[in-house]
Amino acid sequence: MVKRQNEENQNKLDVNEAVNKEEKSCFDMASPNWWHDRISRYNIMKRQEKSLAYFSEGYNCAQSILASFGEDFSCDEATCLRIASSFGAGMARAQEVCGAVTGGLMAIGLALGERCATPNEREAIYENAAAFMDSFKERFGSLLCRDLLGIDLATPEGRDKMAQRGHAACRAYVGGAAEILERMLPRPCSED
Repeated sequence: MVKRQNEENQNKLDVNEAVNKEEKSCFDMASPNWWHDRISRYNIMKRQEKSLAYFSEGYNCAQSILASFGEDFSCDEATCLRIASSFGAGMARAQEVCGAVTGGLMAIGLALGERCATPNEREAIYENAAAFMDSFKERFGSLLCRDLLGIDLATPEGRDKMAQRGHAACRAYVGGAAEILERMLPRPCSED
């Protein structure tokens, strides 16, 4: 917990610095929505920080995304971490769909998922899931872990190469997925 707090504090410094640099050019105070735009950017950064803190602590990409959004939609941290534990590295190192994407899809399910199986509810969740995946793919070029990383994590050599390279690419995917989700998911009541 202390390690996560230190990571969150470091991420806050980095994010606040970036927001302050962008703030001069991004927020038109003459606009009637300038304050809402600033608050929205703050909420996005908050979710990114939380996701990146989980990832820095050693949780996989899917866990990092789901745990940072789950509590807002009635799923506690421990449950989120357990549910997403086998989805890292493109589903248990199969390098299929990126764990940040699968974690995001689970978060969308928690936030918007159907409680009864009507065609309209199913269509709405599929549309939101497709929009999330389209945004991620447009931003990063693929949904597949193997394409995003360009190495084979199923082999010891690939894992060694990843360890040498570090997880900077995965951090970008986790942060990007959190940003996309924050823009599309409904706000929990406590943030309104």
